[in-house]
Amino acid sequence: MTPSEVNLGAVYTQPWVTEMLLDQVGYSADRDLTEGVLVEPCCGGGAFAIPIVDRLLQSAALHGVDPARLGSALVLADIDPSAVEASRLAVTATLRQRGVPRGTVDKLVDNWFRVTDFLSSNDGFPQADWVVGNPPYIRLEDVPGERRREYRALWSSMRGRADVFVGFWQAGLELLKPHGRIGFVCADRWMRNQYGRTLRHIVTTDYTIESILDLHDVDAFERRVDAYAAITVIRAESTTENQLSVGKLARSFRPTDAAALTDELVRGDYKERDKWRLWTVEQSSLSETGWMLGGPDASDPRLLAALPTLPETGVVVRGGIATGADEVFIVDGRVDVEAALLRPVVGPKDLIEGQLQWAGRYLIYPWTESRELIALDKYPRLAIYLHRHEQRLRERHVIRSRQNEDGWWRTIDREPVGGYSGKALLVPDIRERVEPVLDEGAHVPMHSLYRLTADGWDLDVLGGVLLSELVHTQMRSMSVSMASGRMRVSAQYLRRLRIPSVAQATPFAGELRSAFRSRDREAASVLVATIARAAST
Repeated sequence: MTPSEVNLGAVYTQPWVTEMLLDQVGYSADRDLTEGVLVEPCCGGGAFAIPIVDRLLQSAALHGVDPARLGSALVLADIDPSAVEASRLAVTATLRQRGVPRGTVDKLVDNWFRVTDFLSSNDGFPQADWVVGNPPYIRLEDVPGERRREYRALWSSMRGRADVFVGFWQAGLELLKPHGRIGFVCADRWMRNQYGRTLRHIVTTDYTIESILDLHDVDAFERRVDAYAAITVIRAESTTENQLSVGKLARSFRPTDAAALTDELVRGDYKERDKWRLWTVEQSSLSETGWMLGGPDASDPRLLAALPTLPETGVVVRGGIATGADEVFIVDGRVDVEAALLRPVVGPKDLIEGQLQWAGRYLIYPWTESRELIALDKYPRLAIYLHRHEQRLRERHVIRSRQNEDGWWRTIDREPVGGYSGKALLVPDIRERVEPVLDEGAHVPMHSLYRLTADGWDLDVLGGVLLSELVHTQMRSMSVSMASGRMRVSAQYLRRLRIPSVAQATPFAGELRSAFRSRDREAASVLVATIARAAST
């Protein structure tokens, strides 16, 4: 890995992915590419630049255009001078191999390549027929402060804890000529996570999504990364009626299958395949709160629209307590601290086969009933214990980010007002499915658990609803998939789930309660599907 890869988020693309993306945006040699303009804002070492130049030269030959006239056909840019130099050398070699005279080669590469920050100098780029590439993988908070502030000021989509590639999307979209296309291979989290909300609104309001191809289960890059990538193609055309193509590649997919997949995408004649699945989604069904892309076996959007969201049924979703140092704050009963500061705590490991089995651990809770941080001098036993871990606790971001480091013994989170009381359903994050477990003991949940409460629900009945296939297909559609095949089951997704209301579920309450207690997913799924169908008619 080069220093530029570490600092600038460079992750280079496999050749078959590059070729497939170029096919999908319509940058093919049989078209007259010489009359258009292609911009690659993050050219890296040339993974895209080389096939782009190959296709441009082939098109020029087919249409009788002298390569010397191609100086304005491409803009290949990168913030990293060493990456641009590597790409220049590769393209120079390609041009020479194709018989382009040396003098013409020098002029073309001088015209084509730029060392520049695309997100700072976007207005210096020409309007484009195509914008393509693999934008950098780097969190906005990892960008140096002055540049980070400039990005936020220029690009409205770069909100919250956005990745830099979100800005590349917005900047690239703004470069497109009418009916131009942008195609990026990058992480698809922006389609679901909170930080992608503004970009989702821009895309669904002002543009047409042509295709989204899930690459989670294949090696799309030259080295393995935690990227959960997709090839996404968007056209500069506002439309109220559009069916976008959505697909997922299977683990059995091989680079030699790419041409057949592209052909099927172009024809739109989708068949059941072992190596990929394709389906269509109405763009009008995609909400700025997060895209549910479904699948051939997903629930009908019209059926879901007839159901309320989880909060609309009276369910409150709260996250567990984050400490920033669980190894210090989560203890067993033998720790020598004041008992009044100990709360029984549970995490995912305490949820076993659908039952809560408390392992006897406690949370050291350094807050008063009025949610003020305790004074250590009033709790001498705790002070002795925590001072042994003071350096570790001061290293946490929650302390380092404060104007001063007073209160270094704080946890990141506090209990909700009134604390934890009554029954609740606990739902662990990062699971194959939504796994609700009943907690009758008002334990404090750790940060990897979500606590669901609702005065109007029998929680056993709600648990039966959450076990159902209707809930699973929604969560799988919304959630970010992990490399393990598990998915994030976070609060933002739980709150967007659509389920039957209390009134709709009441006639089936006994059966749903029984399904939950016996963990009978099949029975729960049949019951919830019956309720949902009745609600949608």
